[in-house]
Amino acid sequence: MIRELQPGSPFICTVNWYQAVDQKQFFSDLGDHAGEMETSVMLHVAPELARPLADAGPGRARRFKLSALREKWAWAPRHWRQVTDDTGSGNPAAATAEKGRKYVEALTEKLAGFLVDLAKADTGAMYE
Repeated sequence: MIRELQPGSPFICTVNWYQAVDQKQFFSDLGDHAGEMETSVMLHVAPELARPLADAGPGRARRFKLSALREKWAWAPRHWRQVTDDTGSGNPAAATAEKGRKYVEALTEKLAGFLVDLAKADTGAMYE
């Protein structure tokens, strides 16, 4: 999509918010869906949308059988009902709203810095 939009834009990019800040500074279980990080963020941002942690499963996920997909140099969307019994692929048991708050604050600072740098950048000279 970015390549299609690029010709009409001076500069375009995406941001992966979940990769902007090192999760290891905040969380012990680095699962990738509905685990400690995502659940902590939800407990901070919209706790009414998170089910009680007592209802959560352990977040065990089945891996792809094909090595290229396991090694992540090939990609395919996952069919969550086949991947997990509880749709999580990370254990949310240690999630807290406080961890979510700290992560969101660090993330906000990092993203704000990027946006300030981007606003000041000469989009016609983006390479060193």
